[in-house]
Amino acid sequence: MAQLTLIIGNKNYSSWSLRAWLLLKHAGVEFEEILIQLDTPATHDEIDRYGPSGRVPILRHGELADIERIDEIWNDIRQRFGSGGPWLFGAEYTVADAMYAPVVLRFNTYGARISQTARWYMASVLEDAALQAWLAAAKQEPWTIAADEVG
Repeated sequence: MAQLTLIIGNKNYSSWSLRAWLLLKHAGVEFEEILIQLDTPATHDEIDRYGPSGRVPILRHGELADIERIDEIWNDIRQRFGSGGPWLFGAEYTVADAMYAPVVLRFNTYGARISQTARWYMASVLEDAALQAWLAAAKQEPWTIAADEVG
């Protein structure tokens, strides 16, 4: 198995980096840590060296692409725990489904190539009434952030 590398932002400011770092530590997973100082002229270029999101944390696993790794995770969880329903862990919606909802939206937007199992899971998330209510409300918001708009 290839070595994991966790790319994080400043420990004093990046709470998202803290989440990933804590999870790996508590799971006893060995990983290399790369810290990128946030809010400097070089921050964006440094983050781009490791992934296209422009955000930290980034978890790298050898040459495995992020989409492929998430597909593997979804397949494994669905196989072991998900036979009782449409969500990752079966019949009940869990925090895992909430955490992966933005990923599902990105995969849908960019047409990610994923397995049949992952497509079924994505369909469940995309059809969720609560997510649909969020998306409908988002479309009604009158403001935009120009730097975050594409095209």
